[in-house]
Amino acid sequence: MLLLGRSGGGKSTLLLGIAGLLERGLATEREGGLTVGGTPADGTDVGVLFQDPESQLVMARAGDEVAFGLEERCVPSDAIWPRADEALAAVGFPYPRDHPTSALSGGEKQRLALAGVLALQPRILLLDEPTIGVDPLSRRDFWLIIYDLLQEGSTILLSTPYMDEAERCGRVGFLLDGQVIACGPPVQLKSQLGVAILDLRCAQPRAAQSALRRLPGFERTVLFGERLHVTIPRAELDPAAFRRAVDVEALRACTPAAATALRVSIEVARDGRVTSTSDATGIT
Repeated sequence: MLLLGRSGGGKSTLLLGIAGLLERGLATEREGGLTVGGTPADGTDVGVLFQDPESQLVMARAGDEVAFGLEERCVPSDAIWPRADEALAAVGFPYPRDHPTSALSGGEKQRLALAGVLALQPRILLLDEPTIGVDPLSRRDFWLIIYDLLQEGSTILLSTPYMDEAERCGRVGFLLDGQVIACGPPVQLKSQLGVAILDLRCAQPRAAQSALRRLPGFERTVLFGERLHVTIPRAELDPAAFRRAVDVEALRACTPAAATALRVSIEVARDGRVTSTSDATGIT
């Protein structure tokens, strides 16, 4: 499951609360329970990967980094290195055990930190913005690792600032001011988006945007190169007014645009809800 929300919306706080890592001095309610597969979970069942891998790396050599957590958990010594090697292989770590952690790139440090979590064999993984600050290739590889873990039966809850990553998840929750205001599969959330979203191809997109914004109900427009995405509440949809506004701007094409996770997130953040289904029929 993926958590989406604006900065300060409570994603990291929720993950820390689930892991039992909230500071004692916080003026918040800390009551609740966690079950995985229908059975209660404790601290050893939860593995956490923080936003900054540097905060989780404490050893000078990669192998020792993964073995450290196992030693702290009092894992039998003859099982430590087999489990550490298995975790390093699971994340595709490309170096030997004695490779210095200081020589790793950001993406490699993230892999190593994840290996340290996986070696503990948690029943649930909490990943706090795990792909932030890494290069696109490392980001792609990290998602391949997540897919492999899901295939193996892992339960994963992660947060991200990247809207396109919501399309990769089976379930998405939107947080606003610490409250879950919408939750469900991406397809379901898109179908409940209570607006018509139109994709316009214009000869003069900026001029068309200015013209549309002067019309009541057409203020929500976003530029995408030579295209405009216009978000129109269904109740305000006026095909005649729309055509009059864009005809003078050499409109090339007007088609319904896909309701991506980005658009759903924008509407949820703006209105604090996901409303009834709508489409863009009536505009051709």
